[in-house]
Amino acid sequence: MSETIAEQIARTDLQMVVELTEHDSDCLSAEGIHVVGDVNKSTLMNCGGLSKQRAKEIRGAVILYVERMLKT
Repeated sequence: MSETIAEQIARTDLQMVVELTEHDSDCLSAEGIHVVGDVNKSTLMNCGGLSKQRAKEIRGAVILYVERMLKT
C-alpha cells in the first residue's frame, strides 16, 4: 500500500522544516514532537521551555511548509 503525499509530509523530520536550536529540539522532544505530523497548536503552546512567540514561529513554519508541499 502506498502512502499519500499528505502522509509523507506528516512524516517529515521537523528539523528539515524549522531551524531548531538545541534548546528548541530538547523542549519539543520532551513533548514527543519529532516530525511535522506531531505539531499541533495546543501542544506547542503548552510546550514547557518554549516561549509563546517561538511556538507560533514553529507552527507558522510548519503550516507554510505543508501548504507549499501540497501545491507541488
